[in-house]
Amino acid sequence: MRHSYRAAYAEHVPRPTRRALALAARVVIFLCVIGIASLSQASAAPASSARDTRACGEISVLSGFVRYSYTVQVEQGTVACEEATRLMYRVDEGPPYSPPGWHCSVGQDRRSWAISCTGHGSLVRAYGPTPRRSTWAQAAAQVTMHVEVPQETLGLSPTDVTGGKRCGGRGAGPDWVNATYSRPDGARLTIAEGRPYTCGQLGVPAVVAVWNIHGHAAQLSEYCGPTGCARMSGEWALLWSEHGIQITLLTDRLSQHELLAIARSMEPLQR
Repeated sequence: MRHSYRAAYAEHVPRPTRRALALAARVVIFLCVIGIASLSQASAAPASSARDTRACGEISVLSGFVRYSYTVQVEQGTVACEEATRLMYRVDEGPPYSPPGWHCSVGQDRRSWAISCTGHGSLVRAYGPTPRRSTWAQAAAQVTMHVEVPQETLGLSPTDVTGGKRCGGRGAGPDWVNATYSRPDGARLTIAEGRPYTCGQLGVPAVVAVWNIHGHAAQLSEYCGPTGCARMSGEWALLWSEHGIQITLLTDRLSQHELLAIARSMEPLQR
């Protein structure tokens, strides 16, 4: 009589051993089911977390004369977006970095968040910072003072224009607008305007000439060292006041002729 391999194997295995093998097989199947269920739950967790995340828009902050933005998200909990954005503003103004009731950390991995705060059963994070470019009109909207804009730039293109009511974004200070321009040949121009003074002073530079800009005396100084360097490097500083504001033009790799043309082309911004 012919027997299958399985039947032949069963005939030679004692009955207790067969029962043990059957039990072991059931245990293995049970563990596999549990493992599959655990993997399913693990894969579903990020999706659930993603569904719980609420985007709260952006906040805008100043660092020096550059404006940056952060994207704010509530990734856990029920804290309102208004409170979440207000929290991130307070953290940026730190230290201390943790307002009462919150524990906040500053990101250290370039691929991670910038700010992370836990508190009141919630997790709030800010991603960034990202430099923001604005126009003269947008910068002027941040201040109430008169703003002058160059009509002649000699190939220089604006790279950033920023305005604010406090020097460096903190503390008391004048209204101010700062703009930077550059050109492919490396020439650069910075325009600083403020009421009653620009944000940041030149000190007491040696005046090498006095020009007439719109009927006002404008002091020309070297913005480098040692004496006589500006005629080779094109680093000049030109300062004058009109319409209740102080205007300073700082240059790099620009001639006096170019600086004078730009200064005399300055006109009030039409709002």
